[in-house]
Amino acid sequence: MSKSKFGLRKRAKSPYYSFEFQYNKVAYRGSTGCERKGDAERHVTSLRQEIILQVKLQAARDTKELSVLTLADVLDKYYEQKGQHCADPKQKLTDLNRIKNHLSANKHGKHTLFVNIDDADLAAFISIRRGQISKHNKYPSNRTVNLQTVILLREIFTHAKNRWKLKSAIEPNWSHHRLTEHSKPIREVSPQEEAIYFQHLREDYRPIVKFMSLSGVRRMNAIIKWENIDLSVGLMTFISKNQKVHSIPITPEIERIFLAQMGNHPEYVFTYVASRTKKEIRLRGQRYPIVMDGLRFQTDKASRDSGIKITRHNWRHTVGSRTTRTSGILMAQKLLGHASIKTTEKHYAHVDNQDVLDAMQATSKWTDKKQKQAFKNKNRRKKC
Repeated sequence: MSKSKFGLRKRAKSPYYSFEFQYNKVAYRGSTGCERKGDAERHVTSLRQEIILQVKLQAARDTKELSVLTLADVLDKYYEQKGQHCADPKQKLTDLNRIKNHLSANKHGKHTLFVNIDDADLAAFISIRRGQISKHNKYPSNRTVNLQTVILLREIFTHAKNRWKLKSAIEPNWSHHRLTEHSKPIREVSPQEEAIYFQHLREDYRPIVKFMSLSGVRRMNAIIKWENIDLSVGLMTFISKNQKVHSIPITPEIERIFLAQMGNHPEYVFTYVASRTKKEIRLRGQRYPIVMDGLRFQTDKASRDSGIKITRHNWRHTVGSRTTRTSGILMAQKLLGHASIKTTEKHYAHVDNQDVLDAMQATSKWTDKKQKQAFKNKNRRKKC
């Protein structure tokens, strides 16, 4: 019988797995506090990474030499301390693994030191990322490349300096590598397009998409839990991209959507009905929480079937545009949860400009009308 990873086992009279392993000639043992073996393995893996990094940090402090930390050490610790708590931890982990794989491959593999990352490494990594084609057969935009290379790596370097006093003498010149970003025109869904689109959308996915079209929440916040909703005070609460709490009032129409979902699931608001059975995962006819992959598949299918290209973020743009038009850009900023008014102005100032243009054209027509009327009155007086 093969030995369990990390010495995991359940002791008598305890529902939890215990662990036992050695690192650097020191034994570590204790309870994981987990009843499932998979959860216990993840818990001990994280604990072991923490111990390894702390041992290396202590050795570095003792010798006053922090340069012994590898790139993998820093990336793993960054994810544990900060990355996993961001708005989209799955995407953050993907971006960090991409950095680890590409930068380590260009240096000395897993032994690549963090302080040895320089401008040449960053430039090569950016070049590779720009040439990668997605599963939709598209190259990443300059904005995406910046977010996943320059901006993310700069954030990691800053975190290392502030938290561990880990400084690099050859830190890249970040502004030199940042690509020029070209803003795309905002796509606002018209009422006619919205009606046709919903006719082709699967019925059990209509409530969540309707919620997105009314609230303007980001797609990651659309997978909402009941604990984030307080119908008694009429508020729903999210964690925004800048890691701040963002509260949005619940309108009567959104409240009706929530009430219609009650009883479907104890934790998640929006659910779908399984169309087929998948062994040990779901049963046909039963309800399960909507996940991001399912939402992406069904909304893309509705776009293809209806012939109207609508992305999930287009609903946020639509709400932002309509709110700016009816209530002003400051109210749109508050609803969308932008930390800076500059972000709102960048995307939605065109709505105000269009309204100003319409007002100017209306004024011009009114002026022309009055001038023609005055000219006619003048000619009548001359004839008299």
